Amino acid sequence: MKKKISNRLNFKKISILLILALFMTSGASCSKQASIDKSLFKATKITIWTVYENEDSFKQLFQEFQKQHPMVSFEFRVFESGEYEEQLLNAWAENRGPDIYFIPNSSIGKYLTKITPMPESVKLPYRQSINRGAGMFKKTEIKDSIKEEKTITASQIKDAYAEIAYNDVVFDNQIYGIPLSIETLAMFYNRDITNGANIAMPPENWNDFVTNVKKITLLDEKSNFIQNGTAMGSTKNIDNGSDIALLLVNQNGIKTLQNNMFNLGKSEEDLQKTIEAIKFFNDFANPVMEVHSWDENSKQDAFSAFTSKKIAYYFGYPHKIKEIPKTLNYGIAKVPQINKNAPSNFANYWVMTVSHQTKSKDIAWGFINFINKSENAKIYLAKSAKPSSLKSLINYQKEKQPELTPFLDQILTANSWYRGKNPTFAKQQLNSLIEQLKIASETKKQMELINKTLIQINQDKTK
Repeated sequence: MKKKISNRLNFKKISILLILALFMTSGASCSKQASIDKSLFKATKITIWTVYENEDSFKQLFQEFQKQHPMVSFEFRVFESGEYEEQLLNAWAENRGPDIYFIPNSSIGKYLTKITPMPESVKLPYRQSINRGAGMFKKTEIKDSIKEEKTITASQIKDAYAEIAYNDVVFDNQIYGIPLSIETLAMFYNRDITNGANIAMPPENWNDFVTNVKKITLLDEKSNFIQNGTAMGSTKNIDNGSDIALLLVNQNGIKTLQNNMFNLGKSEEDLQKTIEAIKFFNDFANPVMEVHSWDENSKQDAFSAFTSKKIAYYFGYPHKIKEIPKTLNYGIAKVPQINKNAPSNFANYWVMTVSHQTKSKDIAWGFINFINKSENAKIYLAKSAKPSSLKSLINYQKEKQPELTPFLDQILTANSWYRGKNPTFAKQQLNSLIEQLKIASETKKQMELINKTLIQINQDKTK
């Protein structure tokens, strides 16, 4: 009898100990969950503003990000280029601006105070659904956790991206944006026109380019163009006119960005090289020159002339591809070079950055880092049909999207020209210089104009 009572007491003791253990364990679990900042798991909407991007390029990436962060939603808005800056400024004035926005690489200096630099790490909320048991005993548990993740560093930007990206987005060792793509200036050509002129291959140097342009260009009895060889020689009706001119300056041995300053030369020898390069550009719109092939007073701009099958060679960027009608038989080639052994190219691209007003900087920068991981960047590149900014994906993209090869081949040798605070003013001054050099005939006057322009543009140095 005593033995039975003793067994019962032992059973009760064991039961009590098990209950206490279970209570303590569940209490510890509750305590651990309670330590998580639940405010990080509230519904968060990330707004993204852009000009040249398409939401379809991001939809799958939004979904992939939301699998781990289901509390995050996205709003994507596309603006016309002419209204974009005003919309940004108005939105910031009313504290309703985007969390993430795109800006040109030449405008980063202007927007420095409107950007939240990338932090060294971000805290991201993760939510995981865990299924336990089976059948009628199946239960789904929600596990929330916060993970602190390192972001890309300035030195990693230098290693992973084309050098031009590092030079443009890193200020005082802080990262102010990341490019999803780097767009370089390439040569679009009308195959029907070049075939009709018995020109088999795109020109690889400017001497052959000149020969082809002269062969293609046709005038009527009143010297009006019937067919244009190319669109060069003006900043008025050529959308990338100044970029073409700067491409030529760089190829002629003058780095247009030197010590983070706009440069067109200091010595007379270097200034003369700049004059030669810009004169070469301007000659294509000069009626007295053999290479005359473009009317700078034409009401039709260069791109619309190309898409309407009036010109053979147009210099443009890859985002224009989607605007070209399918009825146009065209090709894309690398730009001609002065020295094929030392190629020099020109880039003009946009970077993804985070607003100074965002209330979700960790999630915003977390998403930008997420989208720039190699496996995710491949998704973006396939949808956007734009050339990669990541060096590791250049050969991959050549294989998958060979039509982008001319742009991809130029990324590692691309230059830019401006990192100041007022890109609009700088562009106006540069365009004015190009036009004034058409009139100034004396070398001394031309050099004075160049030096004056350099002073005006460099007066607001950012770096």
